[in-house]
Amino acid sequence: MKNCFIILMFIALFLTGCDNNSESSKIDEAKNEFQDSLKRSVDAANKLAEESLKEVNKSIEDFKENIKEETSKSIDITINTFNNATASAKKSLKELKSDANKTINSMMNKLEESDINATTKSLQKDINDTYNSIKDDILKDLNSSKDGAKRQSAPLFI
Repeated sequence: MKNCFIILMFIALFLTGCDNNSESSKIDEAKNEFQDSLKRSVDAANKLAEESLKEVNKSIEDFKENIKEETSKSIDITINTFNNATASAKKSLKELKSDANKTINSMMNKLEESDINATTKSLQKDINDTYNSIKDDILKDLNSSKDGAKRQSAPLFI
């Protein structure tokens, strides 16, 4: 019985050792499965990150295009506004120049009329002065002639 017990113990040790090997292989198998699962998870996460990065890059490119389009539209609007303002300013300047020319012409006409009127008045005054002077001279001559004639003719009638 003692031998049986030793044999049983030896068998138990052998079986325990086999179980340890079996557990060790199960641990290795579980470790390998975990590593494979972890690798698959990392690969899936990397693939998802790459797809997300592609989507982000696409969104950035779309945003850049939208900015270019909006900037282009804004620049076009600014250029059109500037061109309209320039055209309006040119028109206003032309109108201002026309008004200034009209004013200058009107002033020149008034100046010419004023010069003509002043000259006419001056000539009229000169003519009147000359007429009055001649008239006064003639009247003086006549008066002196009358006085002389009266003096000469007076004794005749007396």
